[in-house]
Amino acid sequence: MGGGRHAPWPPLDVHSRRLDHLQLISVVEKGADDPDVQGALVRYLVVRSAGFVEASRDALAAGHAQEQSSPRVHARVKSGLSTGLGVRPAQLKDFLNTFDPDWATDFAGWSSGEDGRVSGDLGALVDARKKIAHGVGAKVGKEQALRWAATATKVVDWLTLRMDPSKQA
Repeated sequence: MGGGRHAPWPPLDVHSRRLDHLQLISVVEKGADDPDVQGALVRYLVVRSAGFVEASRDALAAGHAQEQSSPRVHARVKSGLSTGLGVRPAQLKDFLNTFDPDWATDFAGWSSGEDGRVSGDLGALVDARKKIAHGVGAKVGKEQALRWAATATKVVDWLTLRMDPSKQA
């Protein structure tokens, strides 16, 4: 379906967001001389990491639908994206379930592995992002933010592999 053409995978905007995310991680790793600047960079990384997962999830879903379905179905799927659906582990599982219950089950198993580290980190990232965005003043250290950013990258990598239209039966 999808008009007979095969778009690159992952979609270019996901690739671009990934590069931006990795660049920001590098900046935070290097640090800043001014502690206030470093604190702002750490908070920015938290906000951007959660946004990276959200925007990538939506772009991957839209790309998957474009390649796997008719233009009408793709339009319907795309219209339901970017509506503020969060990326807590349970929310991602529910989202994946709308595509394939096996995807949701696999995600739940994968994210709860390693003693629940991915699930715990992703939930903590979303909580911290919400506090930062609302000015509540989440206390986030550099190492914690870098760990959450790495988790965000892992989640996007998992979604990229799972939603790859070339891997579908």
